[in-house]
Amino acid sequence: CPKLPEHHRPHGQNRDSMLGTVQSFCQSVDIDTSAIPSHILALPVIRNGRLRRTVAQAVFTGIRREPVRLEMSARLLRGSIASRREVIAHEVAHLTAGYAADHGPEWRAAARSMGCTGERFATKALIEDIGSALKTVAICDGCGHELKRARRLNKSRNYRHGTCGRWIAC
Repeated sequence: CPKLPEHHRPHGQNRDSMLGTVQSFCQSVDIDTSAIPSHILALPVIRNGRLRRTVAQAVFTGIRREPVRLEMSARLLRGSIASRREVIAHEVAHLTAGYAADHGPEWRAAARSMGCTGERFATKALIEDIGSALKTVAICDGCGHELKRARRLNKSRNYRHGTCGRWIAC
């Protein structure tokens, strides 16, 4: 794998965690790359083991917020082709539309042109396919609701369930 310049590497990541380029990932899930600029297609795709709340992210850097890479979690790589296509198209649309576009009309148009639904959040089916990094950290004594989080709860604090109002034992 080619080495990334120091300023393009995610902090604390192994230098050999590069998975390929945006172009190779788009082609692997049958996304039409004809409308994607060549400088975006040449960006590296990196595996980032620290991603918990998201399965992928477009990374921008510098004052001008230039796109520098696409980061993916291992969970995405285990998902179905349809799930990977949706997530990759979503993130490549961010790289193409630019940092300031966020999830606005310009981003939505770019996402839909790549075959993405153009939705801001993942669907329940997508989350079920890819899996969640969230773990059950507590169960409400009142209603049995499972509280899921990426991190443990602080044992020195008391928590109240917002729906039923009962205290949650940690």
